[in-house]
Amino acid sequence: MRKNASALQSDSALSRAGTGLRDVAIRLTGLLEDEIAALRAHRTLDLDEISDRKNQMLLELSRISGSLDGSTDDPALRTALDRLRERLDENLAVLELNIGAVRDVADILASTIREAESDGTYSTPTELRSIG
Repeated sequence: MRKNASALQSDSALSRAGTGLRDVAIRLTGLLEDEIAALRAHRTLDLDEISDRKNQMLLELSRISGSLDGSTDDPALRTALDRLRERLDENLAVLELNIGAVRDVADILASTIREAESDGTYSTPTELRSIG
């Protein structure tokens, strides 16, 4: 049984969308791998650039995924999406670790500032209070 022309066009559009989705997933995976490596090596990152690139790729993913029928029968697409999910989980863990470290440093700084501000300059010495 032959497919009609519109069914073939529909299959072709789904195939292009799947290929596009795979390509974006691969590019986003690469970006996440670069970010993870930089964070683990404590290298300075241009967070604005990384955020902009992530947002652009997420927009592309959103647009492409709307034209798919929900199936991921293509093994290459399934592999790319699985790898992306793994890198997203890893990226989340590394970012949480870094945010926790920043929070710890901020707490230490805040505590140090509080201690420096309360050096006794404006408090009444105990000996003077008892004289009066």
